[in-house]
Amino acid sequence: MSDAELLRGRLRELDDVPYPGAVERIAAVMQGVELLVATEESGSETVTHFTVGKDAYDRSWIYAYLDEAALRRGTVAEQQYSIFLFDDLVEIASANGFGGIIVDQFDGNSSALLPGDYFDLALAVLRAQG
Repeated sequence: MSDAELLRGRLRELDDVPYPGAVERIAAVMQGVELLVATEESGSETVTHFTVGKDAYDRSWIYAYLDEAALRRGTVAEQQYSIFLFDDLVEIASANGFGGIIVDQFDGNSSALLPGDYFDLALAVLRAQG
């Protein structure tokens, strides 16, 4: 079993955990994990544009994936991506007002959802675990 499959299993165990408790556990599981983040051409070597989806409130959610197979299932063929640590992605999303982060979104399912309303809590957990 791959590392990504093991992580998906650990995240699935949290499906019935209510928020905000789920956020603390998601952050603990995902700390230090590398994510493939769908990106778009920005025309600049110093600026990364994330491929996002909008929710009903017009907030932008970042799509991130645990492995290339999930990225290919959840995006278009030959999707560009960048690699970010979960910890760094939460920092970036929080600092830039994103609506949230979706991990492994495809076929109407995801492995984890981290709404922007809980970024501060996730960051506190990540910092406490150091």
